[in-house]
Amino acid sequence: VLPFHCHLLQQLHEQRIQGLLCDCMLVVKGVCFKAHKNVLAAFSQYFRYVIENSLF
Repeated sequence: VLPFHCHLLQQLHEQRIQGLLCDCMLVVKGVCFKAHKNVLAAFSQYFRYVIENSLF
């Protein structure tokens, strides 16, 4: 049995790969990446600011 945090990360990764529940898209050098705003905000103060201030 996986620890909770490992299971959570695994589920978020699978959702992203399948395009499920992704609520934003990042474009880097012409390549599109589906993402979850909550994950971006949790790991980046920059993205948190952008998302909270509707600059996304």
